[in-house]
Amino acid sequence: MRKSIFTLAIATSLMAIPFMASAANNLHPNELEPCINGAVSSKGLFATQAQEDEHERRIAKARVSRRK
Repeated sequence: MRKSIFTLAIATSLMAIPFMASAANNLHPNELEPCINGAVSSKGLFATQAQEDEHERRIAKARVSRRK
């Protein structure tokens, strides 16, 4: 009984390997690089690229106003 369960488990695992390998080849680029679709800022410090852009805009504005 144990041998048949073990054999079934091995056979099931071996049959699943090609499906897992083909799924790894079909990944969308946005799943690999979250910065592409704006999910994370390019520096990785903010949740979105828009937040980082706003932060950078405020810093640049503060630098300009400091010079005056």
